[in-house]
Amino acid sequence: MNLYSHSSACRQVATLLAGAAALMLAQAASAGVVPSDKFSFDISGSNYAGTTDYSFGGGTATFGQSSTVKAANGVSYTITSSQVVGAKNTTDTFTVTAPSNFLTANKFDNTTIAKLQFAIGGTDPVDFSSPVSKYADAGYIVGAIGKLNVPVLVAPHVTLASNDLSFSATEEFDLFGAALYSSNLHEFDFTITYANPVVSAVPETSNWALLLAGLGGMTLVARRSRKS
Repeated sequence: MNLYSHSSACRQVATLLAGAAALMLAQAASAGVVPSDKFSFDISGSNYAGTTDYSFGGGTATFGQSSTVKAANGVSYTITSSQVVGAKNTTDTFTVTAPSNFLTANKFDNTTIAKLQFAIGGTDPVDFSSPVSKYADAGYIVGAIGKLNVPVLVAPHVTLASNDLSFSATEEFDLFGAALYSSNLHEFDFTITYANPVVSAVPETSNWALLLAGLGGMTLVARRSRKS
């Protein structure tokens, strides 16, 4: 084996080993919502007593992508989602926005809308890649509350399901009997933050095979090098 062939073979084996190591590391550190997971979402309104709900529209979104839906009252709103993985924690963010207001009038089907709700994962929950039992959540609703276009903190309701492998969440804004149309609500934000799972670095069978193939290649290169 000449020097060039030997060097080329070494580079190929090194690349193979690096790929296997990267896959193992990624699996060991995997956390958060499953990439490209599909989940349901919905925007709904309620009357003063909260006894009658009106769904303005919803559907299925894909995590990490943007979806735009035309609601039943003619408003087009957009839902986006993203994830930030830190050294210790992961935060998933969900945002739904309308151009200026989720509502086009004080009344919908002759009922004054006094409560507005954003829900995700109701019929199709958001999936985690690892079980999550402890989390912190936050919700914001943005609109012209009073005279300012300000975010208002709300307390989301989060439900874990399927052995803590998925969740659904809702957040509601209630103006306590006043019509919401004048508030020009145009954005809901929801975040959920949780600790990255401690996963033992036990590689999958396919990665063991990749690693062994790389080690075998190194052995073969070494033997040929000695012979030459």
